[in-house]
Amino acid sequence: MTVEQAYQQFKAQNELPIYLESWYLDVACSSGECKMVYYEEEGLVLGLYFYFIKQKWTVNYITVPTLVKYMGPVFAGHVQASEEPRILHKLLEQVERAASNTQQWMPSLTRLVVDLKGNHEYLLRDTFHWKFKSNEDMLQAMDGNYRRSIQKYAHFMQSMDGVSKKAEQDAFIELLEKNMGPLKAHGIHKMQLIQFIDALEKRKSGKLICLYKEAELIGASLISWDTSSAYYLFAANNKAYNKYYPGVQTAWKSVEYLKKHTKVEQLDFLGSSIPSIAKVWTKLGAQKKQYALLSQKSSALFSALNKIRRFLNKNG
Repeated sequence: MTVEQAYQQFKAQNELPIYLESWYLDVACSSGECKMVYYEEEGLVLGLYFYFIKQKWTVNYITVPTLVKYMGPVFAGHVQASEEPRILHKLLEQVERAASNTQQWMPSLTRLVVDLKGNHEYLLRDTFHWKFKSNEDMLQAMDGNYRRSIQKYAHFMQSMDGVSKKAEQDAFIELLEKNMGPLKAHGIHKMQLIQFIDALEKRKSGKLICLYKEAELIGASLISWDTSSAYYLFAANNKAYNKYYPGVQTAWKSVEYLKKHTKVEQLDFLGSSIPSIAKVWTKLGAQKKQYALLSQKSSALFSALNKIRRFLNKNG
């Protein structure tokens, strides 16, 4: 059985999250190579394992692609939880050796990291899931200032007449870079992000939500979704309009769009290592979940190359 045949068999019998769909990975991982291994018994694929490999100065390393929050293992629906560690071990045996290995697993798999053998290390990090209810119930569950702001400024527009798709994408990326710095520093290029947005919208699996006050872009988010969840991929806020809580307004407009146009029942904010952002999601009423960041010790050569890279970046 080839890798492609294993993938197609698994997909025909199980649902894959959108970020592990082949078309998604083709665009999201264009700066490196996404690989997959599988484990089967008697011709039936029981599990897949996805990872992203790049090369730096002729050295291969496994890392987390910017546009794919979670990778790692997925198991067939009929596999018992007690069997997952054994299958995971069989999958890990096939993963290509690299000078460094860093991965993030989806929250539902954090229970497995404690059983990993060898030189794996892991940290549990927080993400936040916002469960969809009626608008009234969701508003009542959030911080009072957020609720009043949403109710007061509900007139903010989600679209502007005469603004082309390209102009809107350019404005979003410009605002995004003002918030997080150059895209290149995060391993992504402008054209790649534009192609990614186009791919999501073409398949009706994602949307760029832009929020305007008169003709000014005050906030934007890029969301994707599958049958079980929506994902908050990027968000950008115009700090000149902070008094309107642009991040809160954009998140709320994203939820309104999802409730109207999809059947998903939650939004995964995909975590945050910034306490102030995590606080916003909590105050909105989102529930904290944990996902695993796994790593293996880097080789001496890779560590040395990383030190050289950091020195060169620091000294221009």
